[in-house]
Amino acid sequence: DLRYLLSQGHDRTVELAGLSDDEAATRREGWSARARQEFSIYQDLLKLCGGGLEQRLTDAKTADEIQLIADLLQNGTSSSRSEDTKSMKAAVIDWITPPGGSLSPPLNRHEKMSRGYNHDVTGALLCPAGVDWNNPEYNPSTTY
Repeated sequence: DLRYLLSQGHDRTVELAGLSDDEAATRREGWSARARQEFSIYQDLLKLCGGGLEQRLTDAKTADEIQLIADLLQNGTSSSRSEDTKSMKAAVIDWITPPGGSLSPPLNRHEKMSRGYNHDVTGALLCPAGVDWNNPEYNPSTTY
């Protein structure tokens, strides 16, 4: 949970603030293995996000502000994942269309009903290995 990670990471950073490197290492040794791992992940996240995240967490005055930062990061992650999925769905049509050719029947990028098992090409790609897609028993688009 990102909220927990940021909250605990921030608290541990405050705990280590002002200690010498040796004192901080000794303090970390007293933490559980899980706490050390979580703090390491927290530090990696700070490096990944540049100095801006660390500064915002340092400036946070309350636990609620840290929770808000975590929520904003989580929302950004979720939105990014959603956008990636949308663009992937459209790209798949380009990947499965033969170069210079077309699919028959054509696939509409904005309509899902004709995709999946309802289309010969996408159905064949989704069909489990070892199952003959051309067999009418498995292919709903095959006419009897």
